[in-house]
Amino acid sequence: MAVTDVLTLIGLALGVIGQTWIAFRWITRQFEARDEKLRSAIYDWNKETRRMAEQLAIVRAESTADAARMDTDIARIEGRIENIPTLKEFGIMLDNRLAPLFELIMAKREERKQ
Repeated sequence: MAVTDVLTLIGLALGVIGQTWIAFRWITRQFEARDEKLRSAIYDWNKETRRMAEQLAIVRAESTADAARMDTDIARIEGRIENIPTLKEFGIMLDNRLAPLFELIMAKREERKQ
């Protein structure tokens, strides 16, 4: 009976070891699946981060170009404002351009009166 008890105990021990090994492998697979999901999530996160960084670089370049265009436009407008004549200068220019026309009109009136 002692040999049968020993063999039973050895069988039970092997069963327990087998069950423990199966449980250990199952737990290991669960962690591997979680690791794979985590790796996939990190890869997706890095990919999205790179895409956002590229878009940010594009936006920065566009805003820099827009700022340069606005600076150019502002300089152009400021140049035009500086070139706007004063009212007195405008009156003088108008007189200079319209004076021959007024003289012609006045000469025609004089001709008609005579």
